[in-house]
Amino acid sequence: MAIKPEGWGFKYPFCYQKCPSPVFSAYLIVWLFTLFFHFFYTNLRGIVLPFLLLIIPLSIRGDIHLRFRFKDLLAGIFVSITVLVPLGFSIIAFANSLTFYKTFRQLFLSPPVGWDIIIYQLFGVAFPEEVFFRGFIQESLGRSISSIVYTSLLFSLCHLPSVIAGSSPVVLLTFFPSLIMGALYYWTSNILPSVVFHFLSNIFFISLIQLMPE
Repeated sequence: MAIKPEGWGFKYPFCYQKCPSPVFSAYLIVWLFTLFFHFFYTNLRGIVLPFLLLIIPLSIRGDIHLRFRFKDLLAGIFVSITVLVPLGFSIIAFANSLTFYKTFRQLFLSPPVGWDIIIYQLFGVAFPEEVFFRGFIQESLGRSISSIVYTSLLFSLCHLPSVIAGSSPVVLLTFFPSLIMGALYYWTSNILPSVVFHFLSNIFFISLIQLMPE
């Protein structure tokens, strides 16, 4: 069977959509591998996990809604600005009002992240995670508000291994930005805007953490 592109989307011949839903099994595999690579072979985590997040959905569903539509790209950018700019003001002002202007200006005019971080956050984190959580899990659960909530809960819990490994429990708050990413996918049926929001949010918070006073 030939691979047939649909618009800017992609369909693959190796899909098993008539089988019972494999969402839980796929999620459990990813979660256990995430836990494993937080304790063993940690240098491989950034390679193996993105690969799993991509290959599992494409092998099982075979239909991931990714379309390069300009209006969806703008939607992701617009929501990112609407959410992140006020949030940045609030966080920096709360943390240290004396350095507010300087920190906020540097954050947006000269983010303290290199191209290696930017490229990895896009292709190694935001894109594969959105393929798995929005394109696979949320799509499999159905087009509903509850699917956004369930997917966001699973997304948050997938950060639990890092907490077990010693990271701050604050990473579990990813449940809330995941709701926004889920809503973007719900509105557009396209992972592009959620990838944009995910990517910009990660770069924003990485930059913010590096700029905040000790």
